[in-house]
Amino acid sequence: GQPVLNRTYPSQWGQDKDFLQGHSSYDNGGPQFSIGNTFENFVSTAERPAGALVPLHWAPFMLFARNQFGHQLTFNNANRIYINYGPSDAEYGWNVLDADGSVTGIAGGAWIQSNETHFLRDGCEKKAGWKAYVCPLFAEGYIQFTLTTPGQPGAAGGAGTGYDIPKTGGRTIRGIVRPL
Repeated sequence: GQPVLNRTYPSQWGQDKDFLQGHSSYDNGGPQFSIGNTFENFVSTAERPAGALVPLHWAPFMLFARNQFGHQLTFNNANRIYINYGPSDAEYGWNVLDADGSVTGIAGGAWIQSNETHFLRDGCEKKAGWKAYVCPLFAEGYIQFTLTTPGQPGAAGGAGTGYDIPKTGGRTIRGIVRPL
């Protein structure tokens, strides 16, 4: 059998009112996947929100649109999703694919996305306990659009590495759309 990893606090210094998180998705260095995991006892209380699957809290950037959950996940006594909105971008720019429907219960999968700053599509359903929306799959999916100025502060890629931005005809390409 698989080892059981118990988690009581979000960190070893956690308090009993800290946001209880299972898998935090973050970063532009992805995609990230969660495959074959079981989440138990991620239950919100009046004093302590909890979510088995969450965006990284306090992250200063939008998240990678290719992150995927699903893939045979199991939840026992667990709030599957919880977005703990704060003053940072990550919680507001979160959209992640439930690849097989094991998170949302929608056969074939669905998108899980944050508040209405995304373009909500027909069929999106608000999940109040998650503070998120569940939206049907659509052919185009989501993309991530990045605009950078090479050599300027903040012009970094995932994990702090610089983007490889090609030059053409003496002009620097400033916008790149990458297919997912």
